[in-house]
Amino acid sequence: MFVTPASAEFSRIILLDSARLQESDTERRNRKHPELPPKLPLYTKADVDHLNPLIQTVPLRKPREVAEGVTAEFLRTGAYPRFRRAWC
Repeated sequence: MFVTPASAEFSRIILLDSARLQESDTERRNRKHPELPPKLPLYTKADVDHLNPLIQTVPLRKPREVAEGVTAEFLRTGAYPRFRRAWC
């Protein structure tokens, strides 16, 4: 996963919080409705930890080869950095 450094930091915070909510909502649902089959969270904090090595940061305006023969560059386009170019 290729992201800007700021996006990497922000996404970790959001994913950890979302995983915590997934875990607590699932635990509460299973506790309140034991007559139903137990549910599992969509993902957990451990899943987020396994994702971290897959995140690769790419600075703005620095072309980066993301696959053989494919180069990408993040540019600032308005308020947020966005993927703008890919060359094959």
